Amino acid sequence: MSSKKLPARASLENLRKQAKGLHKAFADGDHEAVTRIQEHLPRATVLFDDALRAMDLSLQEAQHVLAREYGLSSWDGLRGAVETSDFDELSRLNDRETQTLLRQISQKDLSRAIVGASDALRGRFLTNMSRRVRSFIIEESKTLARDLPAHEPTVSRQRILEWAETLRDNGQITWPPAADALPFEGEVDLTPPVQHDDPVGDISFEELEVEEIAEIYAELTEVARRDGILALESYIPRGRRVNALREGIRLAVDGTNPELIADILRVRTETMARNRRVRLDMVIQGIASLQAGDNPWIIFHKMQVHYLDAGVGETPNRSREQITADELRDWIERGWLAARAPGDLAVLFLHLGFAARNGGLEALASAAQVVELPLLKAGLEQVIAARDHAELRADLMAQMEAEISRLERHHFAASAGLLAVVAGAHPDVVTKTVTETATS
Repeated sequence: MSSKKLPARASLENLRKQAKGLHKAFADGDHEAVTRIQEHLPRATVLFDDALRAMDLSLQEAQHVLAREYGLSSWDGLRGAVETSDFDELSRLNDRETQTLLRQISQKDLSRAIVGASDALRGRFLTNMSRRVRSFIIEESKTLARDLPAHEPTVSRQRILEWAETLRDNGQITWPPAADALPFEGEVDLTPPVQHDDPVGDISFEELEVEEIAEIYAELTEVARRDGILALESYIPRGRRVNALREGIRLAVDGTNPELIADILRVRTETMARNRRVRLDMVIQGIASLQAGDNPWIIFHKMQVHYLDAGVGETPNRSREQITADELRDWIERGWLAARAPGDLAVLFLHLGFAARNGGLEALASAAQVVELPLLKAGLEQVIAARDHAELRADLMAQMEAEISRLERHHFAASAGLLAVVAGAHPDVVTKTVTETATS
């Protein structure tokens, strides 16, 4: 069997053209083509002269002959060798190009494609993703390697190569890589990143001024431009609840497509605004009920219709109908009565109703001093001051709209800032983007 060597950057498309050329040359009676066919095609070895030239050669047989000339037993084997060679070429992408490619690839394809791949290819991919995604991909590929059908890595690699071609056509990466581009060398670092101070802590974006939000993202883009987007992973504290900043950074360092990041953060902001409106509507309804002297259990039911379906009810974990003003304050300070969620708020208003019934609206003064929800504090203070019902409602409605507007503007501004960081924007551009989004 002949063993022509495949070129270093063999092209499957070029090999297909070679097979078509051989097929046509044989049909035209080309002597060299006839000789090649007779040498490598089993059914042609027993034919000679006119019988050989009269043979009906299929394109698949021409492909088989070409594969045999390159030392492979079949066209599928040749195609697999070329695809593996092309796939290994991805190890010569630079980090920016690799991250651009990874944003388009599903984790399913990536986990399958790196099974049996070269160390250089695995290293290039694994060092350009967050440690969280890296751990998942490594474990998933190890699990898959045990009984993964042989064709699945090839299929996944082909999809990745198609993405590389698409990104090349869009001018986003150089593919194939430049001749002087070097493959990945070194070890994959699995150690946790050094944690930096959390730039936000447990403060929400609406508690910050727009200038402070812009400053945060300007600092983050300096880090990303200097050290790469993955460097932002060290700004995600472990073991703490995820706020909007950390959620955005996590999506960015995990290689999420920017359009998907924008969509997720938009839905997140809309959900936050919708949930906030439910809670604030409950506060306004509850204040009106206290002012009207409604029965506490009626107030509780009114609160529940804001978040429970018809026919569904909840019973408070604890209730004290004879609660005093001092006990009410104590329960709030202990966290037994809160305003974090709609259900909590309903129970809080139940006990505000109890206290008002037992000691009059003046009994709510101690609660007004310790509740943290600004709209609730303002409402209780105005109820105690016997503010006109219509005026109080209009004032509270205006405060609610202002609060929700601030939430939306600040979170949309933060999302725009993050997307500018992902795009590699200059700090001045990031600052301008955040500011203009917040004021638009």
